[in-house]
Amino acid sequence: MSVNRNARSLACIIVTYNRENELRECLTNTLRQKVDFVIVIDNASSDGTEKLLLEFKKKDSRLIVERQKRSRGGSWGYARGMRLADRLLKGDGWLLLYDDDSWPEANCIARFRQNVETYEQKGIAAVGGAVFDANGQPVEANRPILNLFRRPLKVLSLTMRSCGSMRDLYHVPHRLVKTPSTKLRVDAISFVGLFLHLNRLPHGRGRYPRGCLFLYSDDTTYTLDLGRRGKLLILDSSLIFCHITKGGGAAAGRLTPEWKHYYIVRNSFLMNRALSRIWYLPLCIATVLTHAARGLLLWWHERDGTLLKLVGLGTWDGVRNHYARSHEELKTLCKRIEKTT
Repeated sequence: MSVNRNARSLACIIVTYNRENELRECLTNTLRQKVDFVIVIDNASSDGTEKLLLEFKKKDSRLIVERQKRSRGGSWGYARGMRLADRLLKGDGWLLLYDDDSWPEANCIARFRQNVETYEQKGIAAVGGAVFDANGQPVEANRPILNLFRRPLKVLSLTMRSCGSMRDLYHVPHRLVKTPSTKLRVDAISFVGLFLHLNRLPHGRGRYPRGCLFLYSDDTTYTLDLGRRGKLLILDSSLIFCHITKGGGAAAGRLTPEWKHYYIVRNSFLMNRALSRIWYLPLCIATVLTHAARGLLLWWHERDGTLLKLVGLGTWDGVRNHYARSHEELKTLCKRIEKTT
């Protein structure tokens, strides 16, 4: 399969798992736009995803599908997709990452191509788009991060005026996300609507996300590390994405499934180190205590110790930098805990 070298190549990378209906809408909206390749990593979906991908592949040769024998998480999927795209484009071009329940809005890619020469002239390594939900509101999980520990005065000057919560202190304000003309340097970008310039990414270690994280903090850790290496990251709010996420299904501070708490706690150690080496320990303690408090409340009201034990396990693995625990092992462990509580 040849790549058009007369224009800057763009390969989209999508990781999917059991979201057949969302993926259909995602691919329909993606393939309507001018992209060179669409790489889908299917994390062993058990619904109709495999059949759906075969249908799309027959209609559009730009679609490249790799199906895994077992689910290895979003972080591994993105790392794998980036490696495939890197080889396909021979290290020259742009990547675009997003989830299977999101997509670039009409004219988003065309607008990116209009601006791409400017991005490259300015030495920009990563560009984040503005991500909105079905109601036209910025998606909280996809607001770019401003590192309060690295640039405190600059960050506070941007966020204090519209700060309504602790989260607002270190994220791009809603008003700037909603303003189409916003072009702002940021410190971390989610994997929904993230354009990456292959030519600007580091070679060797750090070129791809850490696939061992499975879920949560992989995007934050990866893009924070790019910034630490001197790479320039920006938010361009004229590049609009739709994300129809349903969230984590939290009930009384409890995520569904509960094993998600394990990954949040474990991976926070790596993310907090990327945020600030000086404040690393207090940040880790705050994260652990927050989730432990939820676990204690659950145990107190329902005599269910599952969440508390998951937080403990995530803390233990995070402290010793252990990321080899398989997802199957974790799910089996959850079942055992539930039976004994």
